[in-house]
Amino acid sequence: MSNLDLRPLSLGELLDRCFTLYRRHFFLFVGIVGLPYLVMLAIQLVQIFVFFPTNLFDPGSTLPGPSPFGTPSAGAIVTLILFYVVMFIAAIIAYLLAQGGTVFAVSELYLGRAATIRGSLRKMRGKMLRLLLLVILNVLIIGGCAFAAAIPLFILIPISAALGGGGTGAAVLAGISFLLFITLVIAVTVYMACRLLVAVPAALLEDAGPVTALQRSFALTKKNAGRAFLVMVISGAITAAVVSVLAIPPYIGMFVSLMSKHYGAMRLWLALVQAGVYLGEALAGPILIIATSVFYFDLRVRKEALDLQMMIAPVESPAPLTGGAPSLLS
Repeated sequence: MSNLDLRPLSLGELLDRCFTLYRRHFFLFVGIVGLPYLVMLAIQLVQIFVFFPTNLFDPGSTLPGPSPFGTPSAGAIVTLILFYVVMFIAAIIAYLLAQGGTVFAVSELYLGRAATIRGSLRKMRGKMLRLLLLVILNVLIIGGCAFAAAIPLFILIPISAALGGGGTGAAVLAGISFLLFITLVIAVTVYMACRLLVAVPAALLEDAGPVTALQRSFALTKKNAGRAFLVMVISGAITAAVVSVLAIPPYIGMFVSLMSKHYGAMRLWLALVQAGVYLGEALAGPILIIATSVFYFDLRVRKEALDLQMMIAPVESPAPLTGGAPSLLS
């Protein structure tokens, strides 16, 4: 996409560029996210139509009495465990492919090159384990910081109860302490998520290890946590809204079937729920990844003059700059 000028963007311009990329290359991004998750949808449908209790009548029939879900046998338990292990692995692979493929597609478009679904997904070859380790480390860091912020909560609530004498005063002090430190835990969690937001683009586009990618994200987002928060919230809210619109109606149908004891119809409603979630993820899932990638490039332009580097070293020959300076995507 050669007409994308590299310059510092305001938040509005950043989001506009994100949606421009998404709109102009709709099928590219939907395909990159949708194809990996299509395998997950197939596995979930197998779960519903094969492992869902078989002593149910046809959809629409009414079963008298309690729900027919009984205690499974040992063999059934082992089979279910193995099945869910396969589902878990497939979910991880789909997530990594969707994340990485979308980041690489945005990078190609930013450099004025053509991007394809197959080419973007193939770039993840040999990078799956590194990205998985990055995601795990990211979760551990955010979770660890949240846990550290919560430690005073477990200390001050008993102290508040003791100072309050065990009466109404104790309950009030404990409640205030709880609200304050829950707010602190949420704030710390969100802040760390914002500071580590561009770790995935840094890892993939700079060929960096997990620790280096996290350090790069923390450095790039310095004094930009607020913008990262808005990018994350706005993009995430759009994704959640689309998924909800497509998934909530079949959820309602499933609940009505459960309340009216039409257990046979629940199989169909469950399948429609999974199909709705899949369509929502495929249609809206790319938005947050695109926005994160655009944000990464914007930070590189602001802090490392990436626009000038690209003017000096044309995209047709992205060799490292002289003097040990980083290459265009390093």
